[in-house]
Amino acid sequence: MGLLFRRRSDEKSPKAVNFLRLVLAISITILFVLAIIDWFNIIYLAIIFILAGIGELVDGIEGYIRKENNYYLLNFTFAILLFALSIMYLT
Repeated sequence: MGLLFRRRSDEKSPKAVNFLRLVLAISITILFVLAIIDWFNIIYLAIIFILAGIGELVDGIEGYIRKENNYYLLNFTFAILLFALSIMYLT
């Protein structure tokens, strides 16, 4: 259980990273609502997975810069999986 609720470093994220996370979260929410309205159109879901992959990539880069005990490798792996999933939806 300690892995899921581990303590992160006390440093705060830069404002640009927090702003990027906020923009990604808002756009994912808007696209999810549009997907529900449009009966889960595949294009909307693929774009949602691409944006989620970008968010994981940003978290991985930030973790790599902070040297957070190889936790960034998990973020990079999730980003690759989300990009692959979006490619599968688009083809």
